[in-house]
Amino acid sequence: GLTSLVPFLMTETLQTALVTAGAASTISWGSRPGPWRAALSGLIWGGAILTKGPNALLMPLIAATQKMNTRMTWRKWLAGLAAMTVIASLIMTPWGGRNWMLFGRFVPVSTNIGIQWYISTLDPITFDAADSRIASVYQESRAKSLNEADTDALFFRRATERIMNSPNAFLKRVVDNSLELFRRPPRDSFEY
Repeated sequence: GLTSLVPFLMTETLQTALVTAGAASTISWGSRPGPWRAALSGLIWGGAILTKGPNALLMPLIAATQKMNTRMTWRKWLAGLAAMTVIASLIMTPWGGRNWMLFGRFVPVSTNIGIQWYISTLDPITFDAADSRIASVYQESRAKSLNEADTDALFFRRATERIMNSPNAFLKRVVDNSLELFRRPPRDSFEY
């Protein structure tokens, strides 16, 4: 989204800055609730979500931790979360409109969430489009002359099918991959 409009920005750098600022502004709103702090937080989160769609999951998660860590009333918390969501949605609206005109369907932010979901079902996980499991879905997409958004929806359906066919294997893979994040690699695997 956002990085296609300003191509010299690297998505990871911008995403890190916006997620950090979004978290800080949400924490600030949690410690001193007010409509302007919530609006500022929504503005920042809107940019973060435009940069990487899955950032949409972080805003309510961080807001929920603020609810648990403060004495904020439910009413104030819900009003602040609603304000954040409305402002973030307004920030994302032009990109969603662009996607509607381009693809003829509602794609709020990203057209690659389906392939990311599909890749997460692979064992081992690979990001190689030449991998036969990924290439076969792309071939099906080309055979059906699907656009980018419809191809992503096809990947999402295939991922869901893979998970439904073997939910225990998928859950095991999620746990194993999560634990792998905390394992230290062997010292000889570092390059200097």
